[in-house]
Amino acid sequence: MCIICVEFQSKKLSPAEVLKNISEMKDTIGEEHAKEIVKMLFSDAIRESRKSKSDSESDEDWNFRSD
Repeated sequence: MCIICVEFQSKKLSPAEVLKNISEMKDTIGEEHAKEIVKMLFSDAIRESRKSKSDSESDEDWNFRSD
């Protein structure tokens, strides 16, 4: 596991910082691993989105009205 992965998983880097670091270290870590890191970011974002969606009110709880 590379330093970018370790730091992101320990919550020391934000997703924006990870992307910046990937662009700076792409030649060192290789394109394949860079793609794996981006996939990890998306998976984490989806997981967080689902988590926050279940913690908040669902769309069905809102009363929408049409004008």
